[in-house]
Amino acid sequence: MSKVHFSTGKDNWGTPPWLFHRCSTMWDFRLDACAESWSAKCDQWYSVEKDGLKNPWRKWTWCNPPYSNIEAWLEKASKERMRGASSVILMPSRTDTRAWHRYAPQASRVFFIKGRLKFIDPNGLCERTSAPFPSLLLEFDSEKKVGRKPSIKAEFISWAE
Repeated sequence: MSKVHFSTGKDNWGTPPWLFHRCSTMWDFRLDACAESWSAKCDQWYSVEKDGLKNPWRKWTWCNPPYSNIEAWLEKASKERMRGASSVILMPSRTDTRAWHRYAPQASRVFFIKGRLKFIDPNGLCERTSAPFPSLLLEFDSEKKVGRKPSIKAEFISWAE
């Protein structure tokens, strides 16, 4: 992947609190699958040591994964959906990637977020300048069936901070 997509070399940026709050009005999150003590959005969360890729998820699971390994997290969300655990993945809006084309059709909905998010810097624990890429949310709802043909529903959200 081109270095233009990554401006800092860090892979543990925190979810903007206002974004998670808005998402919590749509989904009842019980687990943060990929967090650190300073960034956890739920009472139950998996750290790097507990490894959300190896442990079971719950309904509903929030996930702001390391973008350098996004495909593994999308695969996990897809598998957990089949086990009955629903999730929402925050990720870059890179619809030209192999990961997108492999896993987005398995999602139940996609939410394209207007504008660029200001993620929480793990060093200063404050918002930084806008990300160098747009973001989206992929919903993997275990109660919505996935057919042979993709039937993902796209929505556009323009939440102001």
